[in-house]
Amino acid sequence: MSAIDAAVPLELLNGMGMVLSAIFLVLMVWYLWKETRRRKLPLSRWFFRLPPSMHFAVAITVYVFGVMLRTSAAWCWRRFGHGGEIGVLTFAMFGISAVIIAVGAICQIRAVSKPNWGDGPWLLSTAAVIGFVMADLYFR
Repeated sequence: MSAIDAAVPLELLNGMGMVLSAIFLVLMVWYLWKETRRRKLPLSRWFFRLPPSMHFAVAITVYVFGVMLRTSAAWCWRRFGHGGEIGVLTFAMFGISAVIIAVGAICQIRAVSKPNWGDGPWLLSTAAVIGFVMADLYFR
């Protein structure tokens, strides 16, 4: 079996993800802005008590922002770095995007599970991620 040169397909797939994530983020920010105005929510509600549907929308927005950063970093690395060594800035973008994606995913779990099951599911999910990282580092 011969190897496949995946440079162009991976570049295109990451570029597509970057473009679609950016469009989605613009639409989500617009939605959240309009929903805030429609509900006449003061700024303090954004930090303490958003309605459940808006909590979920914010969680999705954070997650997709992380995905957009990751796909942007991968696209830039493949397009301009030709898939070679990863520079410090690109490495930092991958790391920051991974943290944002994890936070967004935990926020999504919280938004979906808290009304019915309380804080347990998102706290257990957070503990599972921390446990995974610790085990992966330990068993290297």
